[in-house]
Amino acid sequence: MNRLKDIEEYKILVREFRKEHKAFYSNFYFMPKDIDRYISLGRVEYENNEEGLFFYFDEESYYRVCMYVEAGGVFSISKRHKKLLVRNIYRKNQQDEKLVEFEKNLERNEFNLAGTSFQIQGRMSEIWKNCSRLEKFFLAMEKKGFRCVEADYSCYKEIEDLILASDIVKDYQMSYLTEQEKQMMIPGSYLCILDKQNQICAASIAYAHDGVARDGVFAVKEEYKMMGIAPMLAFRRLKWTFENKVDFGQGWILTDNDASIRYHKSLGYQWTDKYANDWILQKTDLV
Repeated sequence: MNRLKDIEEYKILVREFRKEHKAFYSNFYFMPKDIDRYISLGRVEYENNEEGLFFYFDEESYYRVCMYVEAGGVFSISKRHKKLLVRNIYRKNQQDEKLVEFEKNLERNEFNLAGTSFQIQGRMSEIWKNCSRLEKFFLAMEKKGFRCVEADYSCYKEIEDLILASDIVKDYQMSYLTEQEKQMMIPGSYLCILDKQNQICAASIAYAHDGVARDGVFAVKEEYKMMGIAPMLAFRRLKWTFENKVDFGQGWILTDNDASIRYHKSLGYQWTDKYANDWILQKTDLV
């Protein structure tokens, strides 16, 4: 594979591919500024061959694969030392023939469909108005000695491990951030709930930029579940968005996650018509 040098090289590669292939399919959904960020971090490699143009974004624990291939054509993707994620975003009821053929190719390459998600969004000012019932849990848990605090950087790794161990979020759903980027996040992006012994029993991560909060997640340790901690943490997270003047919230929910669907509906989140299929190719142990 070749390392991508800059955004201009990316544009040239794509332009040349599109000249040669009038009918093509692409699962690219990154904005140019996002591509440029990964390039500047040295985390984008590519392959350009007769089967297509393949970009591998290194997310530390996996590669996110975005590509341009000939519509209806056959392509091959080999296993690597990290798992591979191919995400296909489409409009509801608009899985056209190109996408169907593309996903058949993924199956031939031993990719497995890990899940289908749909996008939700909402105005945080409206959602905040629906939080009164959550505040009751928050106050009740405080009386029991639990505290929700903005985590400092020394706790970030423990929070990330807690969330991944919960299996609520898979490792391939976590985007790569440098340690410097984490330290520069808005205070409260990492939240945790402490018990009376100052042990972390629940935690949340959310990313906010330009007035938009994305992909907020939270998890509760198994031994603390069914105690009212989840609503406590949810209330504090929503209060954080309000305090930081976050205008808009956006995220993805698995179509079979009934509990999360009910929760977000109760707060007033709206469903968009965007869906995403996540396909995974497991890593090989061979170097």
